[in-house]
Amino acid sequence: MGCSFTFSFYFVACRRLCRSDKSGCYVVNLAIALFVFCC
Repeated sequence: MGCSFTFSFYFVACRRLCRSDKSGCYVVNLAIALFVFCC
């Protein structure tokens, strides 16, 4: 449950970040991928 909540939080944050900073969004996506892999 904690994982899915954190993932959805990161996903929303990334969507907001994508509108202003594409490179930042890539970093967030990479962090999400690593987090999901570790979970």
